Amino acid sequence: MAAAPVLRQLALLTAERDLELLEVQLLRAVQMLLRAREVFWLRMDRGTGRYSITKLHVNAGEAVVSPREDGRISQEPPYGWMERDWVEIVGAVTANTVLSAGAMVAGLRMYPLRTNDATLGYVLVREPQLVAEDASLGSVLEVSRNHYALLEENQRDKLTGLLNRKTFDDSISRLLRLIASALEHHPDDERRRLTRRGAARYWLAVADIDHFKRINDTLGHLYGDEVLLLLAQVMKRSFRHDDLLFRFGGEEFVIVIGAPDHGSAQIAFEKFRRNVESFIFPQVGQVTISLGATQIEQRFIPSALVGRADQALYHAKRNGRNCLHFFEQLTASGEVLATPQQGTVELF
Repeated sequence: MAAAPVLRQLALLTAERDLELLEVQLLRAVQMLLRAREVFWLRMDRGTGRYSITKLHVNAGEAVVSPREDGRISQEPPYGWMERDWVEIVGAVTANTVLSAGAMVAGLRMYPLRTNDATLGYVLVREPQLVAEDASLGSVLEVSRNHYALLEENQRDKLTGLLNRKTFDDSISRLLRLIASALEHHPDDERRRLTRRGAARYWLAVADIDHFKRINDTLGHLYGDEVLLLLAQVMKRSFRHDDLLFRFGGEEFVIVIGAPDHGSAQIAFEKFRRNVESFIFPQVGQVTISLGATQIEQRFIPSALVGRADQALYHAKRNGRNCLHFFEQLTASGEVLATPQQGTVELF
C-alpha cells in the first residue's frame, strides 16, 4: 500500500471531532488497508452490558455504512449474525484473557483498541485479502486509539461518562441539519409521508433530580456523586445507543431521541422516569426525577429548545415532581405561555 493514501486516510481520521464519524473513518481505513469485504466496529459498555455495532461493507466498489445495531450483550445477536458466531465473539471480548491484534474469532479477525485502563472497542474484519500483519494498519489503529481517547476525554463528563454540555450545541445543530436535509431532498408528498413515519421527528427532554440538594446536605457530596453516576447508568439502560444523553451540569440531564410521534416519545421518557423511581440507590433509597420535553423543530436554535423544555420542567417541579410534561401540551392548555418569536431562526 502506497504511503500517500494511508496518510490521507489518517488526515481524514484525525480531522473528525464526532465519535461516531470517527468510527466510520476508522472502518474505512481498515477496509482500505486490508481490502476486506466487511468491517465492523464493536463497542461495549461494560457498565450497562449494552453493545453497538457499526458495519461497513463494499458494494460495487462503493463503501456503504449500514445502520447501527444495538441491544444487550446477553440477548439476541445483531441482525444477520449467526447465534453461534455471536456467542463466540461475546465470549472472546468478555473473557479475562487479552485478545491479540489479528486474532481469529468466529471467522473474523479482531483488532482491539485499548488505552491504559480500558478497551474502547474492537475492529472486526471479514475476509481480508491482505492477511499478514501490516505496519500501516498498526499505525492507523494506534492513531485512532489516541485520537478516540482524546475525543472521549474532551466530550464526556468525567463522573458519569455521558456527553458533556459543551458538545450539546454542535450535536443539536448537526441534528437540525440532518432534519433539513431529509426534508429538502423529497417532494412535498414524500416529505409528508416521511414526517408521518417519523423520519424527521426528534424530541428533547430536560431531566432534573428531585430534592438533590437534600441528598448532598444530609449524606454528603460523595453520596450525591454516587447518585449521579448510578442515575447515568439507569439512563443508558433506558435509551438506545444512538440516543444522545448529556449531563448538563449539577443534577440536570438532557436527552435527545428520535420517535415517530408524541405518544412514542412520551413512552420512552416515561420509561426512564419509572426506571429511576424503581431503582434502589444504596444508602439513599428511592430517588425521583422530573422531566420537561419538547419537539425539536428546525426554526428553533438549540438554546431555545432547551428553554422550552425547561419551562415544561419547571411546571413539573411546581406540580408534584416525579412527572413528565411536554411544552406543546402545556401551551395548548394555556398553562404555559408560548413565545414563538424568541429563539427562532429567520429563513430568507
